[in-house]
Formats: sequence, C-alpha cells, structure tokens
Amino acid sequence: NAAYAKGDLDTALELYTAALDHWELSLVPAPATHEVGACVRYAKHGFGKVMSAFTMFDEYFLKDLGKDEAIWAGDPGGELKRYSAKELIPVSDAQWELRFAIAQNLAAVSLKRNDYNQAQRWADAALCMDGKAPKALMRLGVALLRLNKPGPASD
Repeated sequence: NAAYAKGDLDTALELYTAALDHWELSLVPAPATHEVGACVRYAKHGFGKVMSAFTMFDEYFLKDLGKDEAIWAGDPGGELKRYSAKELIPVSDAQWELRFAIAQNLAAVSLKRNDYNQAQRWADAALCMDGKAPKALMRLGVALLRLNKPGPASD
C-alpha cells in the first residue's frame, strides 16, 4: 500500500501481484470433509460457502459468494451442483480478506495506469468474491466506461 500511496504504480503492481502469488501458495489441500458454513474455492475465480454437507456420500452444495445464490447444475430451480470434498479448497477468513483486498487494489492500480482491461479483470475478480462490493463495482464501472462499454457499466 505504501508504493500505491506514493504513486509508484509499477512497484505497487509488482508487489500486489507477488502477494497474490504468495496467497495461492498459502492454500492447503482439500481435507477429507468440509463443514457447513466453510468458505471454499471451487474454481479459479469461484468462491462459495458450504450450505449443505453430506459427508457420507461426499456431496457438498454451495452458495456462490459473488452471486449470493445457490450453484445450480443447470437451470436455476432445477438440480443443485454437487461437489466432492477434493474439488473444494478451504479458504480461511484471513485468506479471503487478503485476496479480496489484493484484487481490489490491483483494480485501483490498473485504473491509475490507464490499463482498463486489467482494471476490469481485477474488479471482476473481487466481485467473484463479493458481488456487492462498492469499491469493486465502482472500479468496474469506471473501467467499462473508459473502454467505451456504457451498457455493461450501467448494469
């Protein structure tokens, strides 16, 4: 944050990117079971909360944290997507907060560097974790407007 505050955007970008790489390394392999309420990573940019756990059958049902809704196998209201324990990587509260902050900070650095495609990418990464995050929504909107995409910016 010090590099960003000083306006040294290249160093800020380098440090935030390195922090994200270290974050990836901090994740531990999936345990044999997950508890209801646990925060998990189910895809590269997919974070969810375990809503139901049937450990005897190795079946877990999640709520996507970015969309704040259940993850469906097909059409909403049909069949819920089933996950096995090994498909889910546990994410602690501290890990979640750190990655969320890094993604938002990378979006801010990208905006200051006039790299609007990257700003959109990082704002989207933050919104995958919390779809209602005000800073991420604002940064995404700015990036989309600068990319001359006013339609999606107003959504």
